[in-house]
Amino acid sequence: MRRPIGPMRVTLQTHRRRILAWVIPLMALLTIVAPSYSSTYPRLDQREHLISSMGSNAATRLLYGPLPEPGTIGQLVTWEMGTYLVIATAVLALLLGVSFGRGAEDTGTAELVQACGYRASSRLGAAAGAVATVTVGLGAAVAAVLLVETAFVDELSWQGALGLGAVTACCGLFFGFAGLLAGELADSAGLARLLGFVALAAAFGIRAIANVQDISPLRWFSPLGWIDAEAPYTHDRWWALLIFVAVCALIGLLVWWAGRNREYASAPLHARASSADRLRIRSVLALTWRLERGRWLAWTVIVTAVAALFGGMSGSLIDLLTSDESTAKLMRQLTGERQLDAVFFSFAGVMIGLLVGCYAVLTMLGDATAEADGTMENLLTVGARGRSPLLARIVVAAAGSLAMLLVAGGVGSLVALTQLPGGAGRCFSYIAGQWPAELALIGITGLVIGVHRRWGPVAWLPVAGSGVLVLMGSVLHAPDWLEHAGVFAHVPSYADGSAPSTGVFGLLACFVAAATVGGWRRAQRDVEPD
Repeated sequence: MRRPIGPMRVTLQTHRRRILAWVIPLMALLTIVAPSYSSTYPRLDQREHLISSMGSNAATRLLYGPLPEPGTIGQLVTWEMGTYLVIATAVLALLLGVSFGRGAEDTGTAELVQACGYRASSRLGAAAGAVATVTVGLGAAVAAVLLVETAFVDELSWQGALGLGAVTACCGLFFGFAGLLAGELADSAGLARLLGFVALAAAFGIRAIANVQDISPLRWFSPLGWIDAEAPYTHDRWWALLIFVAVCALIGLLVWWAGRNREYASAPLHARASSADRLRIRSVLALTWRLERGRWLAWTVIVTAVAALFGGMSGSLIDLLTSDESTAKLMRQLTGERQLDAVFFSFAGVMIGLLVGCYAVLTMLGDATAEADGTMENLLTVGARGRSPLLARIVVAAAGSLAMLLVAGGVGSLVALTQLPGGAGRCFSYIAGQWPAELALIGITGLVIGVHRRWGPVAWLPVAGSGVLVLMGSVLHAPDWLEHAGVFAHVPSYADGSAPSTGVFGLLACFVAAATVGGWRRAQRDVEPD
């Protein structure tokens, strides 16, 4: 007789695809960073320009913090990749914490678990255990990757590897428990996510103030600043980890206290009350936009902030490229551009394009979600055609990504103008010029979910693959044809009057063909709700 599956295992199996979709790209990027730095800057004296330029730039200091001296490979990895790791881990853990707790109640999964004989306290403990398993596992993976690289990268140490892995785990554990706590306080997953991201924004703001004003004690009050407090590869303050674990344990106790006597589906904080007034929606497109406008606004704010950050870094980083031939050579290889300002803004455009591509794919995958939860059946019963919901998603994703690129490009150009006279045009053209790439991703996603909604995760492969090929293709010595297979590699310098390349027309053709076939297939097959 088979042993019954416990609630923690159910939780992890339910969300395993989302977890792997975050963890695998992060580990792949971490694996590349240290060897790339080592091959580009094999000696400390070759990094002098990099250290001085990065350390004195206000924009990079705000995001990454002070660059430790003397600038070993381990310190560079912690400064740049460590920042990405803790932020990405915090976002992942926060989303998982909300989904494991309040999200399970909203979807009915928690009710099924309790119907099998498990108490509410057991379910809450399983959610906390699942958060700990994911975050500690991610931290262990970070440490393992860096420990392996210690064997062939001289400036890495086992103490730094373990320290960075432990800090990553602690940061994730804090925000995972914060997501669970928000779920215990809020009566919906949407409100819980909002509360969680407010806490994340506050943590980011505290670390930013500490970085810009150089207030070291303030970093201890932000989980995102713990990486600077422990200082892997610099000070390796192992005793700081004991403080971080104690803080995480305190948040865990708050989760238990908030949920110990709470009735199922109840909460002290409530979302905005619904109205009994009839909502007049005249088309499937109008309904789709109403459902997606919150997502568009949130992503637009994030993407615009990143574009402004790149604009603020433009002057100092182009000075770095001018004075440091090794960095300039690497960036030319990555972007394929020759002029230094074009090199920088092309790289910035790819990064912005990646973010907007994630928004576009998530918007399109909402069609699969609507099919799974039965919403699409409701649309079809009131007379909507089988392909209409998917086509509406395509229109909203295409228009939303264009508007997002225009807003981000405009703001980034204004900021770049204060740092680099004449750079505004290049900044705008390299960002807005990514729209054909977004259209191609939208079409491919429409084709994938048009064939079958369960194929949705496949839509992330072109995004991740294109990002790796464009940003790391030359470092990995990929052939030219493979590098150009990435959708983000086809942006001409419109500011110089360059005409659209063949690749741009190829992306547009891909969008039209994939969207057409996806819409046709969607109309042919039956709806398959869970």
